[in-house]
Amino acid sequence: MSELSCMIFKSTALVLSIAVAGCAGDNDYRDHDSPPVMTAVARCDQLAQSAFKDTNFKIVSHNSAGKFTAPDGKEFSATPAFCRVAATLKPTADSNIDIEVWLPSNDWNGRYIGLGNGGFAGSIDYVSLIAGIKRGYAVAHTDMGTARADAGGGAISLAGHPEKIIDWGHRSTHLMTLIAKDLVGQYYSKSNYKSYFMGCSTGGGQGIHEAQRYPSDYDGILVGAPANNRVATHTSLMWSGAAPRVTPEAGLPFDKILLLHKSVVAACDPSDGVVDGIISRPELCDFNPNILQCVGGDDGACLSASQTDTVRRLYQGPINKNTGESIFAGQAKGSELGWLVFTYPIPPSGQVLYDDLFYWVFGPSFSWRNFDYGGDFVAAQNVLSSNVDATSPDLASFKNLGGKIILYQGLADQLIPPGQVVRYLDAVSKGTGQVSDFMRLFNVPGMTHCAGGSAPNIFGQNLDISSIPGNPEVDILSALERWVESGVAPEKVLASQYTDNDLSKGNVVRTRPLCVYPKIARYTGHGDTNSAESFTCENPS
Repeated sequence: MSELSCMIFKSTALVLSIAVAGCAGDNDYRDHDSPPVMTAVARCDQLAQSAFKDTNFKIVSHNSAGKFTAPDGKEFSATPAFCRVAATLKPTADSNIDIEVWLPSNDWNGRYIGLGNGGFAGSIDYVSLIAGIKRGYAVAHTDMGTARADAGGGAISLAGHPEKIIDWGHRSTHLMTLIAKDLVGQYYSKSNYKSYFMGCSTGGGQGIHEAQRYPSDYDGILVGAPANNRVATHTSLMWSGAAPRVTPEAGLPFDKILLLHKSVVAACDPSDGVVDGIISRPELCDFNPNILQCVGGDDGACLSASQTDTVRRLYQGPINKNTGESIFAGQAKGSELGWLVFTYPIPPSGQVLYDDLFYWVFGPSFSWRNFDYGGDFVAAQNVLSSNVDATSPDLASFKNLGGKIILYQGLADQLIPPGQVVRYLDAVSKGTGQVSDFMRLFNVPGMTHCAGGSAPNIFGQNLDISSIPGNPEVDILSALERWVESGVAPEKVLASQYTDNDLSKGNVVRTRPLCVYPKIARYTGHGDTNSAESFTCENPS
């Protein structure tokens, strides 16, 4: 075709929203870095013709810039234009996995990101989907296949549905990823782009599952407080919920928790060179709760013998009574204020925190009060671990493909104690080799589960609260992208704390560098203790 003809046909194509073959630069446009010459609406409509096994498209629609109303009626303003794909996946007769894939119509940053979940999942996170497209990502999320099962009776209703448990364990995340990546390639006519996954807690476990089971799914994975050792995690939560209920006298009212926490901070705080209420190395603190045990009567400023025993059990963590081995890391020094989740009044259901998982094994008569931390723990592993645990130390396939993992962990996390993440990192070091080449951990002093706490804890770990997207010094996701795309491994990330720990107030009151484990941020001895510039990353002494 002549150059003049191409010019004419291309002008027509722009109007008719069709691609023109045979002109220079237009051949096989699906392999080009640029999208085809089609309107955003046409490109979105075209995705409806896609066919995926066991998949039913419910929505394929172009959403114009402006307001978006989520299925629950919540409205989001200033939303960029995007193509929305909602589908239900049925890999088995008992599966119902909902996914959504959102594709920015303009200003795509050339990356796809999969989002993780929390708890037993059961819903789509529209807040994070919105945040993702606002940052230019093609983004996807899944309810993990538990929404319909969770509608009545909570996660206990998954008992007797082994396929749904597999969906929740790992299958839903992988299938979401395969479909999302295919749709991204179609919509943008580009096959060469980077894929990332980010999630905390259950989402962190999803990330580890992906690296272990499906190493080619993602180029980079951002993992927070991973619940990858799932059976042991729930055993730990049950242990912690049972500890203050061994006897009526074993309970820890808030005033006693506060007394304990203040004593722990006083003993553990100075390890980083400055007394500022932040504990940077809880594992090195030798605080003994016995110093608080009442000598005479309980005057409110001491712990009873039963309460002291409760504290010891929480710091110890669950022990396999048959082998004497630790099942899961115990609570860290400094996490005490978070123990309120273990001391609330027992609800009418009689459950403690997240013991639902054991009903899947032992049936409706299960009670945490009768759990055997030897035989019952092993029985639960035998039934569930192959599908819900991601504990293999062998990440060689992911590493050899060039994959990178950044982990972050709150040192005051009461649900996933920081010692557990270190255990896994050490295991990977032995099972895979030099971990710093592809896997790095950033501990966050003072941070509770995934976020929060009275210390600098904002460092871009969530799409909707990222400090400065695109700056690897203050946005841990951007740090991961630079590592994957430019080979620059992160050494530190800046964390910020806001007035009243409220990001919406916009006033930063304290900053602190987060250092690659095992280094910690140590005060230089001069300068403002509220400024990150007064700290250096050093190996622990």
